Amino acid sequence: MSTNITLDDFYKLFQESERQRQETERILQQSWEQSRLALEQSQLAWEQRLAQEAAARLQTQQDWEQKLAQEKAAREQQLAQEKAAREQQLAEEKTAREQQLAQEKAAREQQLAEEKTAREQQLAQEKAAREQRLVEEKAAWEQKLARREAEWDRSQREWEKQYQALTAVVDRTSRGIDGLNGRWGKFVENFVEPAVVRLFQARGIPVTETAQRVKQTRGEFAMEIDILAENGDVAVAVEVKSHLTQDAVDEFLGNLVNFKRAFPKYQAYQIY
Repeated sequence: MSTNITLDDFYKLFQESERQRQETERILQQSWEQSRLALEQSQLAWEQRLAQEAAARLQTQQDWEQKLAQEKAAREQQLAQEKAAREQQLAEEKTAREQQLAQEKAAREQQLAEEKTAREQQLAQEKAAREQRLVEEKAAWEQKLARREAEWDRSQREWEKQYQALTAVVDRTSRGIDGLNGRWGKFVENFVEPAVVRLFQARGIPVTETAQRVKQTRGEFAMEIDILAENGDVAVAVEVKSHLTQDAVDEFLGNLVNFKRAFPKYQAYQIY
């Protein structure tokens, strides 16, 4: 069986639909208001929470800063104490080191003084030993010199005896053989030459070479040396006379003055 829908039915349906829409809008509006209120409450709560957290953070920051300040003060105090302790330790170490250095210096000075004393004693002993050795060497030299002088005196006496004997022979011979002057002079020179060598050797002067009748016949310095004894760069001229006169001595001294002019090869020699 079919149902007839009238305009009134449509109007009622429309009204019902409008009512439902309005109800839905009211519910939605109510829900939106509730959501808005809830959001505002949530935002307020969030802001309160943020404020509380900010206050808590501020308090925490203040507490932390206070703690840092306390720790800084404690650290500075600790550092000051450590610095004072270190300075005191350094001062004590410095004092100990200075005392040690002073002790070492005193010990070194004492050691140096002892070494100086020992060295002075050693030098004194060495000086005394040297002086004693010099005294002994001087005594030995004086003894040697005395022996040489005694030997010289003995040689001189022997030479004088030989010379006196020679003079006697010359005196005896010259009275009988005036014509043999040249040969007699040679004889006398041969007799005197060994005595001259022994005489110098007795004085510690070796004679390396002798020559008889050294002549220079050319020029203004012509002369004759009876005996010439040489030793290195030293030469001794000896004039042999059976009778000694002042004129003979003067002539011989003049020959010595002009000796190097007469014999140029002896320019570098010391002539006696």
